[in-house]
Amino acid sequence: MARGGPGHWYRLTDKGIRQAGSSSADLAIALWQEIRQIKDPEVRTGLLRRVAQSMANAYGGQVAGETTTERMESVKQLLADRKVPFAVDASGQLPVLTALACPYPELAEQDRGICAVEKMMFSEMLGAPVRLTECRLDGASTCCRFQTN
Repeated sequence: MARGGPGHWYRLTDKGIRQAGSSSADLAIALWQEIRQIKDPEVRTGLLRRVAQSMANAYGGQVAGETTTERMESVKQLLADRKVPFAVDASGQLPVLTALACPYPELAEQDRGICAVEKMMFSEMLGAPVRLTECRLDGASTCCRFQTN
């Protein structure tokens, strides 16, 4: 007679695996340092554009909404699901997507290029050109604000 409880196997979903015990910050910093070493500006910009496109593609099919504000709300929710807090302010002429905490603080401290990648990613996700109107690295009281043109 076998001892112990019933023979059940538990397994994390793909989403659970991504969220459990992930320590990708060290890898991201190492990769970012290597990107910074690329001397040719065209090559570096092209690589950053492809990184932004790849990140946008990971979210892209999940962004919903007819208006820019609706799409920003959708992006905000997608990021909240990943524990990255953002807010949307639609009180002005153009909606504003605001990072309430920097998603890449260690990278941003080393190189503002990560801000450019994030701006390109949001442009792809929202289907409209986006500009960085405020940045915490410039002393903004909040984190960073992104607005469509």
